[in-house]
Amino acid sequence: ALLSGDALRTFADRVKEYNAKKYSYAVTTCIKHINKNVYDGISLNELANHLEITPTYLSKLFKKEMGITLSEYIQRERVEEAKKLLTLTTYSLSDICAWLNFNDQSYFIRVFKKITSMTPRQYREKYTVI
Repeated sequence: ALLSGDALRTFADRVKEYNAKKYSYAVTTCIKHINKNVYDGISLNELANHLEITPTYLSKLFKKEMGITLSEYIQRERVEEAKKLLTLTTYSLSDICAWLNFNDQSYFIRVFKKITSMTPRQYREKYTVI
């Protein structure tokens, strides 16, 4: 129950944070698109194209409003998804990496560790309830 409570709190915090800040249409659209398509390859060009603005403008706008780059945000969302898969399933790390569009497992481990301060294996061992 600890995990689900934490997950719920995290989600509630994110919703609150999201609603508290009034983001531009472009940034809001990006966030929704990324959250909905976390398993797909998402590119700055594709998002900018969809919004009919230049990639440079979108990149600057996103960084200004969110405080992190678009690619950092995408990585964080993918790591959030990986955390769920690691603790709620027994899927292998290589499967999780592939599904979340991390072509290089060692790169994924570095990104995961940078964001969570632990490796995917350590995270799985610490937080798995099944």
